Amino acid sequence: MKIVFMLLLLVSALYSQSLEISFTNPGVDNFTTQTGHLIADPSSASDFKSIVKQQSESEASEKSNFGIGVETFVNEDVKYVTIPLQYTISNFVLKAEVPYIFNKKLNYFEDSAEASGIGDIRFSISYNTLFNEIFFSITPGIKFPTGDYDSTDGNLLVPLGTGSMDYTFSIHLLKDFTETFGLEGGFFTKFNGTSEKKAEIINEEDPAQNQIIDYEITNGAIFKFDVCGNYYFMDNMTFALNTGLTVMTEGSKDKTITYTDGSSDKLTDLSNEQDGLYLDISPYITYRFLRLNLTAGVSIPVFTQRNDNNTEDDRTISLFTKINF
Repeated sequence: MKIVFMLLLLVSALYSQSLEISFTNPGVDNFTTQTGHLIADPSSASDFKSIVKQQSESEASEKSNFGIGVETFVNEDVKYVTIPLQYTISNFVLKAEVPYIFNKKLNYFEDSAEASGIGDIRFSISYNTLFNEIFFSITPGIKFPTGDYDSTDGNLLVPLGTGSMDYTFSIHLLKDFTETFGLEGGFFTKFNGTSEKKAEIINEEDPAQNQIIDYEITNGAIFKFDVCGNYYFMDNMTFALNTGLTVMTEGSKDKTITYTDGSSDKLTDLSNEQDGLYLDISPYITYRFLRLNLTAGVSIPVFTQRNDNNTEDDRTISLFTKINF
């Protein structure tokens, strides 16, 4: 599709006196193959627990309070802030995460497009407990398509969300082996619903060649595996080193092409070419004072393997911070 798109643009430029072709919302096939913005989406972020010390089981069961925070994420392609709101009662934590994307960039051949605005809001509920001195947390969640899926820069699409109802699930374990060392691990997965997009190819010279293309898009599922070592120094600080492996499946889309004469063709189960394997290391530090938790860290790409047809730039270092009360 990329080759066809470029050829049509070339033909249009060379023969503009006799052939005029324009596109409405071009780039659907392009942005569905890009994975960086999906991996870095707020609803796909790894949930670093930022634990300084394990709580006793009695402390956890007595806990009941309201919490709020500010979390940021910055790299070359995505910059956003998330406001987490949570209510803890006994062993359960109810949480809403509201993201605002300050800048999101997608590459289109030799051009790029940018947009900003509210992202997709996620709600989750966690159950936390201690079992044989191991901290255990299980968290199902649901993400609503509140971000502007039709956001554009000029005539290029820059969706601020996935346009679909998506579902997340995570498990987190932590074990303190000594007063100064703990080990934790986690598993996170995100399954995406189906979104819809429409594009038009308009031939002003020969309107009989006009086409309307309806897309049904399902982004690839995301699986994340984290292993983290925690070094506790002083009574309120933790230095942590997290190793994260992310696997993304290829995803798929259906295309229905409708012609001026009313006839149509349907292409089903086309690959989004989103499959990939990503390895990152993330050193970060957490400071706790009473109910205040401050976390700052960096995520460093170590290994990247994408679909052979993927043309995205190399991944860059990302910075993240968390402030929670």
